[in-house]
Amino acid sequence: MAKETAEQVLGYLHAAHLCHGSVQMQLLRTLRTKGILSVQETNELLDEALAFIEQLQLKAPAHEQWIYDLARGHVEAALPAVGGGRKRAK
Repeated sequence: MAKETAEQVLGYLHAAHLCHGSVQMQLLRTLRTKGILSVQETNELLDEALAFIEQLQLKAPAHEQWIYDLARGHVEAALPAVGGGRKRAK
């Protein structure tokens, strides 16, 4: 029973993450398409999100590092789709 409950909770978390991420991506795309945000401003927002994740990761325990790596990967994947087709400098 505990395994089923854990899987259900993970499913709810995954669904919430997908919903949240999808809404954010659409908002950024819409703001960029309507000229409210420039490509540069969109890229800066995504870079700031990466910096925030990296700050959190520095404080996180070793066993949670994978969570922040995964989160950074999602933001980096959004850069070309939302931020105008450029890659983040490392």
